[in-house]
Amino acid sequence: MASARHGTGAGPRDPVVDGKAEAITELMLEVAQCFFRIRALGQKTGLITSWGGGAFGFMRSLALLGPLTVPQIAQMRPTSRQRMQRLADELAAEGLVEFIDNPKHRRSKLVQLTRKGAAR
Repeated sequence: MASARHGTGAGPRDPVVDGKAEAITELMLEVAQCFFRIRALGQKTGLITSWGGGAFGFMRSLALLGPLTVPQIAQMRPTSRQRMQRLADELAAEGLVEFIDNPKHRRSKLVQLTRKGAAR
């Protein structure tokens, strides 16, 4: 009885379930194609750089919220603080962000957009 409820028995396959599985597979393929097209457009326009699309989201957070610490930015994203630190360092090397003193914490600098970064 339990195997019939969970679809593990040897009985006939349910065409509705098969149709849904096929539709989900098609959707996944379409989403993947869409992702690669958007990424290519982002690379052409400079919104996605050689280090990935994370730069756009990182800079967008600073544009919307103002100066933030790297840990604050990392808390907003499904990624590690270390990854955000590397990205901040790369963006600083490109002149897109800069580190400034944080009046609330001596060691944890704030990251803010430079004029060049704000123009992108």
